[in-house]
Amino acid sequence: MAVDLCDRAQWDALAEKADPGFYGRSDWLDAICGATGMEPQYVVVTARETPVLRAALARKRRWGQEFLLTPASAAYAGWAEAFPDDLAPERREARRIEVADELAAWCEDHAAWTRIVLPPEMIDARAFIWRGWRAEVRYTYRTSAADDAATAMHENARRQVKKAARLTVACPEGVEAVRALAAVIEPTFRRQGEPLPTPAAAWRAYLDALVGLPSVRIVAAFDGETPHAAMALGFDTHRAYELLAGTSEEGLASGASALVMQAAMREAAACVGELDLAGANIPSIARFKRGFGGRLVPYIAVSHAGSTWSRWLATGAPRLRRRLGFRR
Repeated sequence: MAVDLCDRAQWDALAEKADPGFYGRSDWLDAICGATGMEPQYVVVTARETPVLRAALARKRRWGQEFLLTPASAAYAGWAEAFPDDLAPERREARRIEVADELAAWCEDHAAWTRIVLPPEMIDARAFIWRGWRAEVRYTYRTSAADDAATAMHENARRQVKKAARLTVACPEGVEAVRALAAVIEPTFRRQGEPLPTPAAAWRAYLDALVGLPSVRIVAAFDGETPHAAMALGFDTHRAYELLAGTSEEGLASGASALVMQAAMREAAACVGELDLAGANIPSIARFKRGFGGRLVPYIAVSHAGSTWSRWLATGAPRLRRRLGFRR
């Protein structure tokens, strides 16, 4: 087996044969990496001249060290497997472990710190754990298009939607979509005591790029022309994903976030089979998302550090910067 990097054109050509999901789309990865000062890394594991595994990661340099990671704005890494269809289940299991081991070894050789958030479809992390990587179990909710957006909701969520009945739901585009997202996401970060993920100018550039992607749709709730809540949805061939969501101070009182969630569920159901709410790992956010039904789905994040110093640079230094009030 061999592990190599490919360029964007090669990656896009391979995506036509095996879809790496929304987070593996090169246009989205270019947008998020451009905003956060990272570089897309399209990693391909090849066996007998056939690409059997592809992972979309990002490279970041900090204090002279190389990090490979799933961008913080991605729920999971872009990921695609391409094993022969006629491979027996036990052989497929063995091949998956072997290929993941090759990827892990390559990451260890090419980065001081690596963190890969595996999609829920890749729940077998043994290859990484056996090499000494750390594994963290995380959770998300996925709602099915078979579930009616109204009947699947819990009573409290239905009350919030009813409370927001005077608001208008729309799918804005272009400048109006950017305005809606900026108006509700920035106050959401402030309430959480967090700065924006990037400096303001880079963040706005990311929103501009995001709303221009053909695989992204914005759902928002307005009181007149004033945005109260908004969500960015990303679509691939299988499901939709919550990319960004926020609520203004007025939206907290109006029930706008529940109205937008219900509208997003219906928007997703009209196009694909499932909506992934992209994480249920913060208690308050998990409680809110649980109110819309769906099934709780686990997924795994694996990480490896070449040294204690590398691990601190990757995990401890960002926490210290946030505590001291520094932006990235």
